[in-house]
Amino acid sequence: MAIQESILQSYLDAQYIKTVEQSHIEYLKKVITELKKNLVKRKKKILSYTLVSLDPMITESEPVIKEIEKIIIKKWPAFKNSISATRDKSITYVRAVILEALSQMAKHDDLIAALIWHTARDVVSYYQTSKDAQIFALVLQNMANQVEIAGRREWTTDNQIDIGPFKPSEIKFDVPYSALVNNESLLEHLLAAFVHSAWISNAGGGENPRPQTHGNWEWPKFAAERSALGIADEVNSALLLQNKSITSISKSIKQNLDNYFSQLKPFLENISATYTTSIGAYNKRSELLWWKQTLCSPSLNRSYRTYKPLETALLMAIDLAQEVNPIYPLSVDFLLRETLKDVHSQEVDSEYLLNDLIDKAIKIDDSIKNLMQNYSEDIEGRKPFLTGLANAITAGNSQRFFSDTGIDKKASISISHLAIWVFHGSQAAKLAKL
Repeated sequence: MAIQESILQSYLDAQYIKTVEQSHIEYLKKVITELKKNLVKRKKKILSYTLVSLDPMITESEPVIKEIEKIIIKKWPAFKNSISATRDKSITYVRAVILEALSQMAKHDDLIAALIWHTARDVVSYYQTSKDAQIFALVLQNMANQVEIAGRREWTTDNQIDIGPFKPSEIKFDVPYSALVNNESLLEHLLAAFVHSAWISNAGGGENPRPQTHGNWEWPKFAAERSALGIADEVNSALLLQNKSITSISKSIKQNLDNYFSQLKPFLENISATYTTSIGAYNKRSELLWWKQTLCSPSLNRSYRTYKPLETALLMAIDLAQEVNPIYPLSVDFLLRETLKDVHSQEVDSEYLLNDLIDKAIKIDDSIKNLMQNYSEDIEGRKPFLTGLANAITAGNSQRFFSDTGIDKKASISISHLAIWVFHGSQAAKLAKL
């Protein structure tokens, strides 16, 4: 399957589903859209949806299968008749639409991708291999890569932090307007003020009713009043234009500065976030190194060396999950393995029948049992490994685990792998609550 190709199309190309009607494909796409809407509102359902989509031996009695079949029939009323005609199995359609919905949701959401990946990564090897394994294997690998990239980004401590150059758009301000009094207009006003109206044809203007030769008060009074009016009019006109220019420049300055700071703000926020992430990564690494060196459980304030291997594995997994965010690099898994080996040496890598380990888990120290019971949940249908384990411990019944998870009773596992699985399950449980 090409990376960009949809899962639904891959099932069609491989003839795992054989419908040839375009309308049937459109029905299935509508089902996928509804599934995504439902899962966004109820992220906890992603756990069971993921498990059901990957298990080729899932039965029609599984609640998730029944739930999705109802949605398919609602969108495609002739569904049952159509698959009978092609001799397809309805479960194959259900698994295909679930995988497509999960894939689409995870593509642009690291948290969703991590939730699916933490749920699927360990259990998938314990399900029987199916003909469509290659399809969902690539889907899971893409999610694993996505989560790893996001995890490394969150945990980077690179001293040479590349924040990129700041390249704002050029700031340009309008040129201010130079206010000048109009000489010609002012001359007209002065001629009107000082020249006797009878001389208008000679002087080119004149409104003064008296000639200055009379030597009385009337001429200078009119001249003063009329010239003052004209000068004020011309100066006011010039100042009005000047004020408009200043107002325009003020707006231009504000717009340019607003634009500049709007570009500067995300740049500074990026710098802050980058350094915050780097400092946070240093803190995370320091805390985990301290945890590894002290070998002290922050949950119970006791040395891990005081517990049996299986007890230590469960306690370490729970403790580490509390210290680490769900988005983290793969190297954290190795930290858990190596810290467990520091306490119990190579014994933790020996394979045991899972059934035997579950029996031992039921008899673990009460303080650890209480921590595990926080993950117990009595819900219908397929359950994640951690929920199944917690349910078995709470009920004191190892067979409860196998009925909850669908894992074969003859399966074997090492204590270190079990610790990793519990750690992943704890992270998935956190993500499901977001």
